[in-house]
Amino acid sequence: VKKSKHDFKSFQLPSKVALNEKFLKLCGYFLAEGYISEGRSRNFIVLAFNIKEENYANEVKSIVEELFGLEAVFRRHDSEKSLLVYIHSANLARFFKKLFNRGAQNKKIPDFMMKLPAVKQAALIEGLWKGDGYVNSKRKYPRAGFVTISPLLAHQLKMLLLRQNIVFSF
Repeated sequence: VKKSKHDFKSFQLPSKVALNEKFLKLCGYFLAEGYISEGRSRNFIVLAFNIKEENYANEVKSIVEELFGLEAVFRRHDSEKSLLVYIHSANLARFFKKLFNRGAQNKKIPDFMMKLPAVKQAALIEGLWKGDGYVNSKRKYPRAGFVTISPLLAHQLKMLLLRQNIVFSF
């Protein structure tokens, strides 16, 4: 990812990142809960969790520190019952924008992730699920669901679930 000409203080990211379970789970979390804040001199990533999902936020923090050497910062908003995870890295924000697009309605899984072995895709699905999935057990026939505003992401998730031999309705 090219550095902006106005970017004088971004930390350099590793030139390679393993396409492992942790990275794919982080990608899933971002697709479900993340967004990119862009400005002329400030670009960063935010993941918005429910205040009860501190364990997910801690998992993101741990992965970001391990893979990129970056510190994730938490901000609690008790009145909104939210826990925001900020990752202040213009380079990582640009990288994620390039991979996943920008805006909730435009999010997508990159083609190379769609072609990974099903075993590897399970971690991506786990991150997506923890972010925007749910289980409704109060029905006569309990069911699980997933919510997204991105039509492309919904269709891609359909393909990922089929590769895991998970039957679904759409």
